[in-house]
Amino acid sequence: MQQRVAIIIPTYNRKKTTERCVNSLINGTYKNIKIILCDSDSIDGTGSIFENRNIHCSINVGSDSWWTAAINQGVTIARLEAFDFIIIMNDDIDISKTLIEQLMEKALANRESIISAAQNTKKGVFLGTRYISLFKYPVNLWSEELGPAMEVETSNGCCLLIPNHIFRRVGVFDELNCPQHAGDIEFQLRARRMGFITMSFPDIVVHQHDATDYFGKLRLRVRDIYTHKGSPLLISRHMAFGKQLFGSTAKYMLLGIYYHIGFIRTSIKAIYIGLRNRHFR
Repeated sequence: MQQRVAIIIPTYNRKKTTERCVNSLINGTYKNIKIILCDSDSIDGTGSIFENRNIHCSINVGSDSWWTAAINQGVTIARLEAFDFIIIMNDDIDISKTLIEQLMEKALANRESIISAAQNTKKGVFLGTRYISLFKYPVNLWSEELGPAMEVETSNGCCLLIPNHIFRRVGVFDELNCPQHAGDIEFQLRARRMGFITMSFPDIVVHQHDATDYFGKLRLRVRDIYTHKGSPLLISRHMAFGKQLFGSTAKYMLLGIYYHIGFIRTSIKAIYIGLRNRHFR
């Protein structure tokens, strides 16, 4: 008998993209699933995708719910309904009919692990990231051919399978400090500190669409680029990530030189783009 799997998809105003992803899942080989769309108050009809489908559901999480808060509402439903496994999935990926079946095969063989699909991008097939040395430099791992499973410290949250019992131990995603960016990474680092690793499988591949240019989309005041929930420069996001990566805020402030420099560079880029495009209000 197939284990029960909840698939949580956050979405906002992209009905065609979401519908394509949903149809791929429904037409897949693994049938014991419930898709939970977490819609941030779309106005294009995204929330009505499941009007004639009783098994699945769409919830309006509100316009103020960014990625992490939307995911958490779906996780809450899945846990209340006692699903065995929960998959976090972005809708802007292309998947095979056997994706869920493949993920579940790996999950049942690695019950204390978070399972990640490899992501086929323009740069190659991304597996995940490891952090090396005292300064925790990030090393991205890529695969050009099928190979064995690889333990990573974090992976992209576009397709993560997480057993329900890991949520019971670790808690949910940090929507307070990481409302849009790094919520998936912070969670995996927190889980790792409790003994749960992330496994990436080169033979399970999803096709990742181009990343969203958030600075190009957001129109922020200069004073808001460090406090806006959708900003990649949100201060609380960097501090929460650093605390989990280094083990304490003090260690992050002292040893996180690579990340501090990156933060400054991104700040300069954001201000330049904002001035060039006259985005700052």
